[in-house]
Parts: sequence; structure tokens; C-alpha cells
Amino acid sequence: MTKFLTALTAAAVSVACLSTAFAEPGPGKGHEGMDRQPPMPAFEDLDTNGDGMLSTDELTAARAERVQTLDADGDGKLSADELAQAEIDRATKMAERHAQMMVERMDADGDGLLSAAELATPPARPSDRMLDRLDANDDGSISQDEFDAARDGMRDRHPPQHDGKRGDHPGGKPPQERQAD
Repeated sequence: MTKFLTALTAAAVSVACLSTAFAEPGPGKGHEGMDRQPPMPAFEDLDTNGDGMLSTDELTAARAERVQTLDADGDGKLSADELAQAEIDRATKMAERHAQMMVERMDADGDGLLSAAELATPPARPSDRMLDRLDANDDGSISQDEFDAARDGMRDRHPPQHDGKRGDHPGGKPPQERQAD
């Protein structure tokens, strides 16, 4: 049993270390990719023999494959320049996605380009975007069922933290609410 727990711990630590080496953009916090943590590779991708367990050999092979992918000069090692290039490539992809989203969101005439007038047009009000998102049947209003479904979906995506309290304030309340107590 001790041997199994040791192997499981080693695998967990290796997977955690691997997640920082796999520099692909993914879900996280921040503005358009800022402060995002790279996603962990899919378990199925790491479990190359398909036995439902990650071995040290599989994790080592995944690390070696990642090094080989980033190793531009083929010397088997990653230089600061190679790591920087990987970050530049990742940032470029994020910037391209961000620019494409801006064009899709702001291109009123559909020509695939943003004119000065389109850039000067203020974005839709948050209340308009919320209505569009929550109005599942497109009737122009939000029913109780649509509201409840959105609330439940939000709870599923953002579970409470800190002993069931939301927020990072002591007691789960922001300062202005604590003063009212």
C-alpha cells in the first residue's frame, strides 16, 4: 500500500509540474489570457498504455516529448531563447484570437474589418448582453425558469470557496457590509 501511495504522490507531483511545461492557453482568470494557468494535459494523452494509471515512465515520456517539441536546435535541452520563443508563440496565438473576437464583436457591416466608426461605437450595455445570454427562448424577456437555470449554471461554474462563503474577505463579506453588522 505504501508503494502505491508513493507512486500516486509522485504521479500527482509530476502531473502538476507538467502542467506548467505545457504552455497552451486555457481557461483561467484575468483579462484576455492574462494570469491564466496553462491547462493540464488530458489524462488520456498521458496514459499512453491505456491502463487507467499514470506511471513514472509515461510522465517522463510526456516531459521528453514536450522538450523535443520546444527544442529548436535539437540539442535535447531548452535554452532561455527557446523557452522565450514558446512564450512568444503562445502570446501571439492569444493576441490573434483576441483580435478575431474583437472583429467579430465590433464589425457592424460584416466586411471583416474595423473602421474608425466601428471602433468608436460603444460596446453593448452589459444589461443587453445579459438579456441575450439568459433569454433562452428569444422572447425578449427573462422568465423565472431562465433566471433559475442561469443562476444554477453560475453556481456550477463558480462553487463557493472558503467554507462556503463567497469572496476573499474575512467572514465572506466585503468591508462595507461588515461595518453594517
